[in-house]
Amino acid sequence: MTDIGGVRHHTKLAPAEVQPRVWEMQRAVGRTVFAPPYVEVLENISSPFIHLITDYISSQISFLEGRVLLVGDASALLRPHIAFSTNQAAYQTFITEKMIQGEITVDQWEYQILEAAHLHWRRSIWFGEFFQRPLHIAIGSALRYWVRAARVAFAVWMRWLPNQAI
Repeated sequence: MTDIGGVRHHTKLAPAEVQPRVWEMQRAVGRTVFAPPYVEVLENISSPFIHLITDYISSQISFLEGRVLLVGDASALLRPHIAFSTNQAAYQTFITEKMIQGEITVDQWEYQILEAAHLHWRRSIWFGEFFQRPLHIAIGSALRYWVRAARVAFAVWMRWLPNQAI
């Protein structure tokens, strides 16, 4: 994450800031591991950009007695490698509609959204570590996920959470 001027960045490098030498090294690796269609895409990128993959779960998503709500990536920014953002958006829309219609309170809304987000966040960490880290680290992440999943399953069984949370 060091730009062409030698400045280190923490989250992103804009187009034209990526060092040409580094980009060419990445292309060379890509040529050896990617299928031809991906190599073609790589070869046609003249001004790449880089962004750090991050995740974040807010500890609170309801403010001012429910008049301000964080939804979508503002409430939970999940890692992109498992594509949960669409699921998260659909689930949050479903739960928000219930809150607007008066079927659940703002506190119930917040609890349900955050529990589902934490479950999916744990799963995304587990999957990411399975493919990128030593097996013992992935096993630890799997255990943390399954403990969270058991907690959520219990909450669904107790009817504190709807089935859609899982």
